[in-house]
Amino acid sequence: MKKRVLSLLLSFSMVFGMLPAARAAEGEEMEKLGTPVPYWGENHATCWTVTEPSQNYFQFKLYKDGEPTPVKTMTQFRGSKPLETVTNHYFEVEDYESGTYYFTVQSLSDGTQYANSEIATSEEFIYEKPAKSLAPATDLEWNWPNCRWTDPADSDFVYFYLARIFYAAEKDETPTVVQSGFNAFVGVKEATLQTHGDGYYYFSVLGISNSISEYQNSPWSELSPAYHFTTATAKEVLADILSDETVDDVRSAVQTIKSAELKEGLLADQGEEGGMADLLSQLEQKTGVPTAVTLSDTAPEDLGVDVEGASVVGAALNNLAQDATEVKLVIDRPQAEHVIPGLYNDAIATHFSMELEGVADSKELQVPVKITLPVPENINPNFLVLLHYHLDGSVEEIERPYVFQKEGKLYTSFVLTSFSDFAFTEECLPEPTPVPTPSQQPPYSGGSWDSGDDDDPPATPKPTPTPKPPQVETRIDPATGHTLVEVNYLPDVVEWEWVEVPLEGAAPGTVAAITDDTGLMRVIKNTLPGEDKVLVPMSEPGQIEIFDNSMDFADLPETGVVRDAADFLSARELMNGTGEGRFSPDESLTRGMMATVLARYGGVDTAGGETWYDRGLAWALDRDILVGHGGTNYAPEAALTREQMLVMLYRYASYVDLLLPTPAGDEELAQVDSASPWAYDAIIWAVNAGLLELGEDGDLTAPITRAEAAVILHGYIQYLLRH
Repeated sequence: MKKRVLSLLLSFSMVFGMLPAARAAEGEEMEKLGTPVPYWGENHATCWTVTEPSQNYFQFKLYKDGEPTPVKTMTQFRGSKPLETVTNHYFEVEDYESGTYYFTVQSLSDGTQYANSEIATSEEFIYEKPAKSLAPATDLEWNWPNCRWTDPADSDFVYFYLARIFYAAEKDETPTVVQSGFNAFVGVKEATLQTHGDGYYYFSVLGISNSISEYQNSPWSELSPAYHFTTATAKEVLADILSDETVDDVRSAVQTIKSAELKEGLLADQGEEGGMADLLSQLEQKTGVPTAVTLSDTAPEDLGVDVEGASVVGAALNNLAQDATEVKLVIDRPQAEHVIPGLYNDAIATHFSMELEGVADSKELQVPVKITLPVPENINPNFLVLLHYHLDGSVEEIERPYVFQKEGKLYTSFVLTSFSDFAFTEECLPEPTPVPTPSQQPPYSGGSWDSGDDDDPPATPKPTPTPKPPQVETRIDPATGHTLVEVNYLPDVVEWEWVEVPLEGAAPGTVAAITDDTGLMRVIKNTLPGEDKVLVPMSEPGQIEIFDNSMDFADLPETGVVRDAADFLSARELMNGTGEGRFSPDESLTRGMMATVLARYGGVDTAGGETWYDRGLAWALDRDILVGHGGTNYAPEAALTREQMLVMLYRYASYVDLLLPTPAGDEELAQVDSASPWAYDAIIWAVNAGLLELGEDGDLTAPITRAEAAVILHGYIQYLLRH
């Protein structure tokens, strides 16, 4: 049999592979979306009339005094409901200087059936900044979960309020922003409680002037007093009911607790022993009424919902239907056809209905229920979304429900108080700039709150999914030339959200950075540049700075995949060269170098050791990412072989829980003469994960060069971020 070995050039075909299902035929000119008609509205709100066809995805740019660079750029998805006009308060909420302003707006497409519209330009508006400012709000207090405050004396000039919700796990911690937006009535969202749970919540508000020619906006108010949110009260009542042997009617006793308190506790519960779900489950057992999750007899075979390992907690504590002896959660085909909002992936959506049989009224439960279902196999759990189509026509978008793994299987949990139709789907991400595949690579030659539309039902199907962006504003720092980005709004997220920032000429070396309270600027290593845009992972609103942070290596060609990889890694401070402005592409990568790169990517400060590799080596050894080079000889300065690098990448992916299941390995791989037996698992994983392609030549036991390693790491990091 002819020897088959690995070509150590990466295949990036699966990186950000969620492409729309249908595209215009090659060579066919796509119809353009309708061009919006911009105008200045009341109090100089930035408005435009929507012209069909439209996908409700717009890019807005504000210009001052005829300068070519906009002072603000913002992209916004406006929901799936058909629109006639769009009104935004971009100009009112900022502190702008006097000048002549105009704005442009363009209707953006997903690039499948339509092309972007023409860019429309508004008339000019001459703004003279007033000398007076509104007074800040006072007497902030909680009416949990809502916020209250006293309007200032000049409140007749307050248009609306911006609000920020802050959270700290302990009272002596500095609180951070976890929710931001504007509305007439402000309160803590359920998703925020589910994300952060018990702790201390604060809020602050800012008054927006309704006459920006007379008053500037108010300053932010002082923080409110803390509200200590805890589920202990409801849990204590449940525990008392469970331990009280004199309680005859467990069901009635549980129903004395407010449904909202039970729901808040279940949202914050992540399956811990003695938690809200555990107590409710034990109380259900005391009722003697069993619960089950089952598929309906009429459910089609291709429904796509698995009930193995599924559970429902709290159902039997609701009032039972007459003569009911058990409560069943029955899953069936949807009762009606539904439109998936355009920001989600319609092609892979799983539609189904759920109904509680055995309870008196499943449309409005007295006791909320916590449901656990397996995550559909065709859906990436990192982008999982559950849509609830309520009977009143509204759509509740449960973004990123709680996902966990049990016995090798992924499950998701969510809390409901009513039942109807549902859909599992994925949130769509923008597609980044494609990286060349091995066949394209030249050889190297050395050298909340939003506007209030959340609950509106979808009325018109969108052609294809489009991403829902957070709200971002950009401007150029004249001193540095860097792009300053203010992220004013993020959807409620569990850990983080991709923020898309439009940026012409984004390159591999483009990164975002954030400045901490001490004034230290920290590079965000997981920044992903794309075509005229940058993706930045963020967990809360705030300001970031975007710039090219790559090093200018004199011994690399100006262009090519090695230059791109070196720019990407040096900008993220992972590979900084070998000194004197050199990358040394033909030199071997050492074991200590590789350990240091992975440690830096893992957030370790590798400076300060006796040698440059001490801290990275200790970190890698402690996590079994690097093992001895024969016993306890760690050989940090020895050349790293190609198969050793694959093993380290394999172990790092396992360390960060991203060693995703892959099909069984290629039988012929086990017979690769040049591979060591201890490397087989890593090789099989790398091939089946789509990171490597089989080639005709090469030696896996040979040392890997710094150029080869850089190209591999460039794609490997994108693979990790995709998953």
